Amino acid sequence: MLKKLLILFGIIFLTMNIAYSIDSVPFNCSFQQTTFPWDTSFQTLFSLSSDINAHINTNLSGYYMPSKPGYQVRCNAQNNKGGTVNFEIKDKPSSAVVCDRDISEIMYFTDDTNARVSRDYNPAFHTKVLCANFPKSEGVMHLVWNNKDLSSRDYTCLFKTNDINNGVISSCDAQYNGSNQYLYSVWGMLFDSIDSLSCKSDCSSKLDNRIYSICSAKIKSCVDVPLDCDGSLYGSWVKSTEISHENQEVQCSAPWNNYRTSKFTNIPLQVSTVENRCENLIKIEYPFILDDEQIKMSVYVCSN
Repeated sequence: MLKKLLILFGIIFLTMNIAYSIDSVPFNCSFQQTTFPWDTSFQTLFSLSSDINAHINTNLSGYYMPSKPGYQVRCNAQNNKGGTVNFEIKDKPSSAVVCDRDISEIMYFTDDTNARVSRDYNPAFHTKVLCANFPKSEGVMHLVWNNKDLSSRDYTCLFKTNDINNGVISSCDAQYNGSNQYLYSVWGMLFDSIDSLSCKSDCSSKLDNRIYSICSAKIKSCVDVPLDCDGSLYGSWVKSTEISHENQEVQCSAPWNNYRTSKFTNIPLQVSTVENRCENLIKIEYPFILDDEQIKMSVYVCSN
């Protein structure tokens, strides 16, 4: 009897694990220096001048310039039926959708060469768009631009950028001035269908209870979800990247337009002591939850 119960428990546990894991499509990206021959299973999304502070060339031949090979962002994207997701850069002369669907327009560029990248389209600046073309019409590529680590949630890092609207690019691990990195990581995940995400009416996924703006492809009321809320828990506060709400946070819950003055800053914290007043200054870190997000609190103690 005990053996049967253990077997039954094992089946239930396995079923729960399967039910609560996001059913995404295999997707790998590499920020690599231009070399030949190519791995033909990877496609070039665009070329770059360097691995940090890089401008973009939308030419997919593999060279940033004929005299300067540079780097590339290259991806391998397969759907569950063995088909390949193709990437294509098109002219974007107006606000009209030029990819197969509006959700297939995954990022925008200011020009053919020496270009900058943007999450959002602005007709005054952007002339090119990167399209993701799926072999299945309901396929979806979801990109998240934020300063969180989403690798544990099956997202793939494409690159980092210093700005979501007019950014230069670095590789996902590039550093400058010692250990500094660009603020925003661009994370990608592929789905054969938006149904794979199991969106709830509150625009979160049944699989991990995180907010996904891409749920707007399935639920009309999710069209107002700020892109800054992607990957956050329902009701949490996140930094707004909208120019009209600078230094503010937006609450990731309906009606999606509740803002407050930011509690967080990117300004480095400076700690100073008076000479000979403290022989041994130590720092102790405590993890805790603030607004449904895990952060670390640093406590500085003078220990004699």
